[in-house]
Amino acid sequence: MQTSSHIFFPAKILLFGEYVIIHGGKGLAIPYPKYGGSLGMALPAEDTQTATSQTTIAQLCRYLQQITPHEWDFEAWLLDVQQGLYFGSNVPQGFGLGSSGALVAALYARYYLQKTTNIDQLKQILAQVESYFHGKSSGLDPLVSYLQCPVLITQNDTHSLATTAVSLHNEHYRWLLWDSGISRQTAPLVAIFQQQMTDPTFAERYHNELVPHNEACIAALLAQDSAALLQHVKALSQFQLAHFAAMIPAHLQSLWQKGIADDTYYFKLCGAGGGGFFLALQPASMQPFLGFERL
Repeated sequence: MQTSSHIFFPAKILLFGEYVIIHGGKGLAIPYPKYGGSLGMALPAEDTQTATSQTTIAQLCRYLQQITPHEWDFEAWLLDVQQGLYFGSNVPQGFGLGSSGALVAALYARYYLQKTTNIDQLKQILAQVESYFHGKSSGLDPLVSYLQCPVLITQNDTHSLATTAVSLHNEHYRWLLWDSGISRQTAPLVAIFQQQMTDPTFAERYHNELVPHNEACIAALLAQDSAALLQHVKALSQFQLAHFAAMIPAHLQSLWQKGIADDTYYFKLCGAGGGGFFLALQPASMQPFLGFERL
């Protein structure tokens, strides 16, 4: 039987909802098992990455002891820390794939005492833990990693979806992942967005354009309406290029614009942007691009 110390917890990809879920809008995230990790023991540490992970896990344990002393099996956790507990992961940090979320999911699975099946409660618990890394967390990243299935976020509720409900494989389009080669931090980018929201003109466009485009994209994907999905992702791509330039690396902006102009592909943010990975939706009739990873 597989123990929780050897369960693989996948990375996540936010297909839709970047900067919209901050203000209660809809989001759709999926697990991405090409990347992920699992807990293990190594004493002494085999390399710098393992040693850093061991330190992080020990510090997180002490942090949670102060704020939630009764919910976790700290005795077992600390004993494992003494035995060299670490999180072996290939999720790149600062690339928008939920590296800390996968770790939080693994720790919850192994050490949380009273696990819940209520998704909203689970998201709150996981958010509290991940706040150690980001200052504030929605809990979405570790939730997707823990459930290992697509998750739909709405204003008042969170739903897990069957894997078949979110089909990325279609005869009419293909999803691509593009690596910018640049790591980024989420908090400064969110701060830029929040400052934009103080501008009444931008806030109006956000509510009247971005939010409807985002919802239409999610609805089209779940309905497997290929034409509508391509149409609305193009509109989303245009909005993000026009208003989120700070979140798009300079060397990507011309490529982004060319795809829209030629209708050959449509880029969109994959989480906060600024670096890391970016998503692109491409009509299947177009030639696949070299250097892009197909989802």
